[in-house]
Amino acid sequence: MAETTRRKPLMERVIETVAGGLGDGIGWLAAHGVLLAVFAVLWIAFGAALVAGQDRLDQAWEALIGLPVIVQLVVWLLVLPVTAGLWTWQTDWPLLVRLVLIVALAGWTLVMFMPRRSGRTPRA
Repeated sequence: MAETTRRKPLMERVIETVAGGLGDGIGWLAAHGVLLAVFAVLWIAFGAALVAGQDRLDQAWEALIGLPVIVQLVVWLLVLPVTAGLWTWQTDWPLLVRLVLIVALAGWTLVMFMPRRSGRTPRA
């Protein structure tokens, strides 16, 4: 008997192609330090706004929540640690707790995006 191979539905093929390409692209950006640089700039801007005038963080939060819901979801997804930092800043928690959490988020983000060395040694 000859086996027939089942062709995947169009939507499944589209999703696999987009997700695979997106995952590969994000992996390349992380491996080459691009995401580290982007998030370092975002966190430096966050810190500068915190020092220069905390009302700037309030304005950034208002701008974020003023966006259409779909756009908000995309922004939250793309820069989750920074938006979580903005949300943390907006809480009524004690200042020290908010600062510790924001510094922890920033540190964790930057450590996670540091490019890793592959365990291989170059050939001579």
